[in-house]
Amino acid sequence: MLEARYHPQVKKEVKRIPVSWRRRIERVIDGLAKDPEKGKRLRGKLEGMRSHRAGNYRIVYIIEGEVLHILSISHRRNVYEESTRRTR
Repeated sequence: MLEARYHPQVKKEVKRIPVSWRRRIERVIDGLAKDPEKGKRLRGKLEGMRSHRAGNYRIVYIIEGEVLHILSISHRRNVYEESTRRTR
């Protein structure tokens, strides 16, 4: 099982998400820690990252060794823009 580490901005993002969705997202992240290859590989500017769906929300992450780096958790309409900015 991988250790999940969060980008500092993720805490702010999660506060904007309704509590019922937060629980679902937590379960998805627990599943990703056990099987990080579940998420789809991203292409283009986000190549090397992965994304996994939790309803209308997306979790964008990178796998590095034994660590799962969570870069962004946000609504599907703007999660990829935020993730692009965090890689610069």
